[in-house]
Amino acid sequence: MLSYEQIKAVEKTLGPQASVPVLELFQALDRRIDEQKQEVKRDLLVELATKADIQELRGSTRVAIQELRTEFQELRTEFQGLRTEFQGLRAEFQELKGTVRADVEQLRGEIKKLEMLIKVLIGLAIVGMTLFSPNAAELLKLLK
Repeated sequence: MLSYEQIKAVEKTLGPQASVPVLELFQALDRRIDEQKQEVKRDLLVELATKADIQELRGSTRVAIQELRTEFQELRTEFQGLRTEFQGLRAEFQELKGTVRADVEQLRGEIKKLEMLIKVLIGLAIVGMTLFSPNAAELLKLLK
């Protein structure tokens, strides 16, 4: 705003009638400058709030990152447990595999034994049939 002395100096220089538009122009410029100052202040306040929001966001991001690290560590521990459990299952499977192989070998032995018994049984059946057949009786009579 123009001071009183400045207004009087403009009126003296231009005259009272000619100085009115110039003084109105200065007043309009002063109002415009004040409005722009107020607008800049509002923008600065908004900017400050945005910076506070950024700080809050950084804090919540740090918390989220820490939570993720904790969860990742828990998953790593759980994975180690699963790895140990899997190794135990692998050992049990190897043991079971050995047991199955032993059982299969035992069954093979029993099957061979049964094959032998069947051969003996077939031989006995042949002997029995030949002993009780009429031809065998005739052959025995001839041999005596």
